[in-house]
Amino acid sequence: MGFSTFEMIVVLLMTTVFFSTTLFMFNTLRYKHSQNDKIFWDLFKSNWEATVESSKANHIDSVIYISHNHVIFENKAKKSEVTVPNNIVTPDEFVIQIKRNGYISPKTYYWFIRNKNKKYVQKIQMGWGVYRLYEK
Repeated sequence: MGFSTFEMIVVLLMTTVFFSTTLFMFNTLRYKHSQNDKIFWDLFKSNWEATVESSKANHIDSVIYISHNHVIFENKAKKSEVTVPNNIVTPDEFVIQIKRNGYISPKTYYWFIRNKNKKYVQKIQMGWGVYRLYEK
């Protein structure tokens, strides 16, 4: 009245196929999130540098802020935005003022990664538009 050997092998084979497919999908999703994070931070850095240079070259103040899951880089000469990936939680009250000479007040922002025990720490250093990014 139990499973025959053949039935048991079929059930084990189906279970193995299911779990290996699920594991493959999970790893692909995790890789996609890490790639999205890298693309986001690369775009953030290039827009950051362009905004600081624009402030210095045109002698105008700039602002960087978050609005509706987008980081906005803005001054009188240009405006650009970068979409924040869904797995990153943006910091509260993220507003960075860039003076016309490129000076930015030092501050630390925390970008949390959803469903993980990790975060990005963004430290804006004293001086002329430099920041460091750490993953913790």
